Amino acid sequence: MRFLKHRFGDSRAASSTLNAASASAPSRSLPPGRASVPGVSDSELPAAAGRGAPDLAADARLQTALWGADMGLWELDFSTDTTRWFDGWCERFDLDPCEGRDHIARWDARIHDEDRPLVCERRAQHLAGDAEHYEAEYRIANRQGTWLWVVERGRVVARAADGAPLRMVCVCKEIGARKQAEEALRVSEFRYRSVASLAPGYIFEYRIQPDGSIRHLWVSDGVEAIYGVSQEEILRLGSRDSFIDPEWMPVIQERRAALARGEPRSGEFRARTAKGETKWLHASAVPVRDPKTGAVIGVLGSVYDITESKLAEIALHESRSTLLTVAESSADVLALFDRQRKCVFLNRPIHGLTPDPWLGAPVEAFAPPEDRARVHEIFERVINTGAPHDFEQVFTDDQCRLRCLEMRVRAVRSGDRMLGAVVNITEVTEQRAQRDTLRTQARILETMREGVVLVDAASMVIRLTNPTFDRLFGYRPGELIGQSVEPLISLPGTQRKRFERRIREYRTNGAPIEFECIRQDGSRFVASCVLSPLSMGGTEHWLAVINDVTERKRLEHGIIEIANREQQRIGSDLHDGLGQELTGIALMLRGVAAQLKREKSAARLDVEDIIGLVNNAIESTRSLARGLSPVSAERGGLSAALRALATRATERFGMHVEFHERVNVPLRLSETNATHLYRIAQEALTNAVRHSLASEVSITLETCGDELNLRIDDNGRGFGRRVPDDGAGLGLKLMRYRAQMLGGDLVFDTSAGGGASVRCSCPLEP
Repeated sequence: MRFLKHRFGDSRAASSTLNAASASAPSRSLPPGRASVPGVSDSELPAAAGRGAPDLAADARLQTALWGADMGLWELDFSTDTTRWFDGWCERFDLDPCEGRDHIARWDARIHDEDRPLVCERRAQHLAGDAEHYEAEYRIANRQGTWLWVVERGRVVARAADGAPLRMVCVCKEIGARKQAEEALRVSEFRYRSVASLAPGYIFEYRIQPDGSIRHLWVSDGVEAIYGVSQEEILRLGSRDSFIDPEWMPVIQERRAALARGEPRSGEFRARTAKGETKWLHASAVPVRDPKTGAVIGVLGSVYDITESKLAEIALHESRSTLLTVAESSADVLALFDRQRKCVFLNRPIHGLTPDPWLGAPVEAFAPPEDRARVHEIFERVINTGAPHDFEQVFTDDQCRLRCLEMRVRAVRSGDRMLGAVVNITEVTEQRAQRDTLRTQARILETMREGVVLVDAASMVIRLTNPTFDRLFGYRPGELIGQSVEPLISLPGTQRKRFERRIREYRTNGAPIEFECIRQDGSRFVASCVLSPLSMGGTEHWLAVINDVTERKRLEHGIIEIANREQQRIGSDLHDGLGQELTGIALMLRGVAAQLKREKSAARLDVEDIIGLVNNAIESTRSLARGLSPVSAERGGLSAALRALATRATERFGMHVEFHERVNVPLRLSETNATHLYRIAQEALTNAVRHSLASEVSITLETCGDELNLRIDDNGRGFGRRVPDDGAGLGLKLMRYRAQMLGGDLVFDTSAGGGASVRCSCPLEP
């Protein structure tokens, strides 16, 4: 206490001491891993520690924090018109720090002429008390004359009784990269508008109103060539619906509904122009989402005129319908070619492609490259002479299969005029190809490194296995066929419920399923399984591909354990080390404040301010310690941690958060598993705060037999029509992963009140 009295008994002496330390502080950035004390060399550290090491250490931590955030911090004392920088930020960007007197005028002189008026105006507003804080972005010249973009934020931290500023603190940050990004965005917008004006047809953008109607925000100039009205008229009308053929409105409404659900859509429709002309148009559109919530708020798309091609398509379709009627009775492939050897009709798929892609293709395209010259010669002979020609074509297709086709070419005449040729193609190798395919598939299954099994979906009987699957479970090849798959899978309690639910949901998300398997000798391993539904002979089957991931799961568990232990260690160090030191500082400062009060010193208020800052630092340290190690037996375990979480959330976010405990038996949970449950509840609560618009949240912890259930319900807007799946965000994936580490199940559902409900069930530890 005598030491503190000596240091702070005279406020002027203390101020001069701090200013001297600031003036002598080297302006340089701190190297990672080292905290230097301003104004004190390495050799002087022991002596400095004896004189006031806590203050110097606090300065060092402040400089380290500023260095890590890449920010500069300066303080202006209006009573002495002097400025102090707390780090070497200016030196990193070769800026003149303008320390000492008349800082503002000297600093403003280096600000760009275009930015200076706004900077001065905003600073003046804050100094006068008209603005809560001061913030400005501006360009400033460094010593080399290079302009740097800087954002500066600050506020007056002390004012006189008449409101005049006494001390102001500001932080600076270089934002050149962000400004370049903003300029790039502006250029991109210009290019977008330019491309839109050059694109065929027009580009549009509209917003979806709360009642489901649409309002056009923008259409390109090309809309006038389509509908015969200006873009201003379209925007005045609010939509293009008055030009759409009424027969097509249901289709348009369905597409808009799909877009509102977030599904891109494209397709044709019929419209009428302002002059009554009928046009066929093709539209492509994609949903526009809110960048914060991800909700669909509008649509961006393009429309172009396809009238000419559509009319030609209709005429061609009518002609093809006639030809198809004639060709329906033929089991062979019939192809019609014109005199230029272009295909104009094909009744069946060929070479794995439907007829449409072949229309317009030359006859040589139907033949393999090595046989095209012969095919060309045959068709020229038939078309020029009218003589029929039959031949065989043997080739290897893209799938390396030997194909054999019988080709019968006949001339097509109209009187004396030769119109083209018709080809009758008969496939004579289909059965042989099927047998080859079966042999190839069997070989693939035999050589796969993953285990493959085909299971009857109704009876769960194994119908097919590959050698890898048999080896995984310790059986001889083919020994498992005809047996039930149930004895191979270990799914106790909640794991079976999770497995059955994932099977039901698999058709929608297709994510791998992990579960424990049992070998013939009784040993166990963890498998990752990918399922595919198959229908064979009218019977539903599951095709499962299995990998042994036991070692991977062991490593994952080890990493989690190491991370939890390290967090607990850091939390303990913060609480028992830094927290205790700050508490000691606060107690000593209270003694100094009491002494200054007895002496009626004006420095007492400054010391009390410092006490408040130290108390805030103590609370922040404790919060950090709790966040790193939220669950511990010494603080009451999981129940106490969840109750504290509910209390903090109520105080911090203003929503009503309750914790209910219905535990009939003592919780048998390791600290690691308890932490997993806490993190699941914490993430669910965070999602409720950020996304659900809820006012009430309930956290319930209860036991049911040998299971522990954790449920988080809110009264917000819920998940809507789409419940989160495995393709959701990182937070939900981590929640699912933690539930898996517990050997439990995580379910997202809608609560009784219509809000979101997150339920985690896991077995109690024996």
